[in-house]
Amino acid sequence: MGELQQRTTLWLLRKAGGILAILAIILGTAGVWSYLRDAVDIEGKRQEVMQVLTGERHRLMEAKARVEERKAAEQRELGQQQQRVAIATRGIRTIDELESPWQRWFGGGDKGGLGARRADLAKLRSAAELRAKELGENLKIEDYTLEGLDVAMGKVDRRMGLLQSTEPIVVRYAKSAWIKTRAYVITALAAWLLGPLLGKLLLYFVVAPPVSRGRPIRFSDKPATGVRVSASNAALDVGLREGELLRVKETFLQASDEGLLKRMRWIFDWRIPFASWACGLVELVELGNPAGSGGDCRVTVASSENSSTEFSLVEVPEGDSLIVRPWFIAGVVLAQGTRLRIRRRWVFGRWQAWMTMQFRFFEFEGPCRLVLAGSRGIRVETLALPADRISGRDPARRANQQAIIGFTPGLEYRPVRAETFWAYYRGMNPLFDELFVGQGLFLCQASAGGRVQSGSRFWQFVWRGLRRAVGL
Repeated sequence: MGELQQRTTLWLLRKAGGILAILAIILGTAGVWSYLRDAVDIEGKRQEVMQVLTGERHRLMEAKARVEERKAAEQRELGQQQQRVAIATRGIRTIDELESPWQRWFGGGDKGGLGARRADLAKLRSAAELRAKELGENLKIEDYTLEGLDVAMGKVDRRMGLLQSTEPIVVRYAKSAWIKTRAYVITALAAWLLGPLLGKLLLYFVVAPPVSRGRPIRFSDKPATGVRVSASNAALDVGLREGELLRVKETFLQASDEGLLKRMRWIFDWRIPFASWACGLVELVELGNPAGSGGDCRVTVASSENSSTEFSLVEVPEGDSLIVRPWFIAGVVLAQGTRLRIRRRWVFGRWQAWMTMQFRFFEFEGPCRLVLAGSRGIRVETLALPADRISGRDPARRANQQAIIGFTPGLEYRPVRAETFWAYYRGMNPLFDELFVGQGLFLCQASAGGRVQSGSRFWQFVWRGLRRAVGL
């Protein structure tokens, strides 16, 4: 249960990481594009607006200063006019006190010209009062003007404040990118989250069933009964009889008897140069036990780089053959002066081959002995007819597609759908297993993931698919 929870947690974390990565890529790309398109002139426009607002504010301040100066002058003049009114009023009161009641009511001689003086003061007071009233009206207008200027300056100050305190450009462009691309983001996320599930559902329940029911591939009607396979071991002793030679990968050569003739073999077989290079069957060591040497010799094959690799010796007698993926070949034992017989089988005409992307098979004909390498051992699966065939059906056995090393050509071979959808969806099993029916044997390594190229999982998947397509 703990392992299941751990796998589930890791799966959820990978999905969350993928969502964040998709968001970052889409929003970042859109934001960068908007920034590159707009950032060239956006700051210039901002500076232009700031200059216009600064000039407007300066003009408003100058206008306000002029109004305040005019208001101060009018207030001073108003004070002067009010003072004149007061002086004129006191003079008139004094003249009135100097006149006798008889003169005020019945008239009489104007001694000292008081009447004329009083008329002048009355005229002066009237003019001062009129001017004071005008100044009072002007001061009200100035107050309204100053209030309007303050409102205008407030608007300018707010606009300048907004320009100076705008949000960071990253946030602004992120918001803009989200508004412009949110539909694409949601679509991409839905495709990323649901696409693999829908695709695997389609492949498993729609595509795989008719492929599994297709006619099997069979390369020979003759069952190969003479093929012998030794038990696998981390170190394999290969015996060389007189007149035999061994071609083996140099990295697998651990020890050999003295007296063997050694030379460099640049490529496994010049008829399949690409396959030899792709499988690492280059720069081989050829060890020969010459005729007349006086006995058999022994060569030890083992892996010094991967302790999980085990080896097995497969003997293919004259008249028999074995379908083998060259990727698993570590060496071959031949009679000196003979040539390894390899037949390439193409199956372009079978639609199962197009569905499984496997178009070529290599058939190695006897007599020869093949040194095969597999991860954590090589298992031999033998299919033989039972003594009492009551059921009337041929023996059949399925195996993991990635673990298959080889099989005898008399077996019927076809891909069949993985047993459970969950195992396929979680990547624990490929879409198709291999089903073998009839009499014969097939070889498979104990661990399907033992001999894969280094690198990321994606490139491992691509490389494995290419190898499978050309039968390696």
